Amino acid sequence: MRIRKSLLLGIACALIGCSTFAAGSVSYAKAVNGVIQGQQQSHPVDAQHPEAPPQRRGPRIGTDQHLLSMLNLNEDQKAKIKIIRDREAVDTKPLQEQLKNMQESLICLAEGANFDENAVRGLVNQESQLLAELNLIRIRSQNLVFNLLTTDQKNRLSEYRKNMKVEPPPPPKPPAPPKPPSE
Repeated sequence: MRIRKSLLLGIACALIGCSTFAAGSVSYAKAVNGVIQGQQQSHPVDAQHPEAPPQRRGPRIGTDQHLLSMLNLNEDQKAKIKIIRDREAVDTKPLQEQLKNMQESLICLAEGANFDENAVRGLVNQESQLLAELNLIRIRSQNLVFNLLTTDQKNRLSEYRKNMKVEPPPPPKPPAPPKPPSE
């Protein structure tokens, strides 16, 4: 009975997430395409989605604040990037909430009296699908931001990323052979 409830709850979460993602993707594409093509929107994305945070918190790989300031963006680029980031935040919020609920469910299953492998397997599979969707949204946003850059800015970004690659440390030296016994 408990397995059935867990699976039904997981399926319901997945269906809600897919429908939320699909609806958000359509409005996301319309909003971003209008901005990139230079069309004026009758109302800004923030007005449509007041829950959008004013700015992202923390650095993001590839588009963090330091990197964007290094690229000397013009005001038009900054405005378009803000719209892209705000839209990304709105699109990822329900997925992040679902992910948090799944992780809490996994903790409950891990700490339960009996281990239910099927329920855990189902939640882990759903979790991996959610993570894939979050990555898709993030990479789509990075692509939109990248396509806003000029050729010079793209070259600077490429050079920056090349310089930021960290080489792995050299392998450890093998231990010295044992000394022969002295007489």
